[in-house]
Amino acid sequence: MWIDRAAKKFTELGFVCVSLTYRTPRPQGLPIYQSAWEDGQRAVRLVRSEAKTRGFDPEKIGAFGFSAGSHLTVLLATSALTPAYGPVDALDQLPCHLNWAVPIYTA
Repeated sequence: MWIDRAAKKFTELGFVCVSLTYRTPRPQGLPIYQSAWEDGQRAVRLVRSEAKTRGFDPEKIGAFGFSAGSHLTVLLATSALTPAYGPVDALDQLPCHLNWAVPIYTA
């Protein structure tokens, strides 16, 4: 799988890699990307909340994705100031911006 190869290479280069599995159903009346966007913003916040505990800089969080994941990468990189969902708990007070993004084979 492409993403596994890329993550392995990034890990060898000293990056901390997290794999996001996001929802793909299309909720009735919402855009096709809505669930994935919600999952992506929540994941960035979760990674940021754990960064110092796990030994990496919370301001060095990025994303790369292939195809539909590439679309999500662009969405996360360009819309951090627009909440994809209403606050659920204290984690949602953290910012969900990315510091870098690499969209590959954008859908």
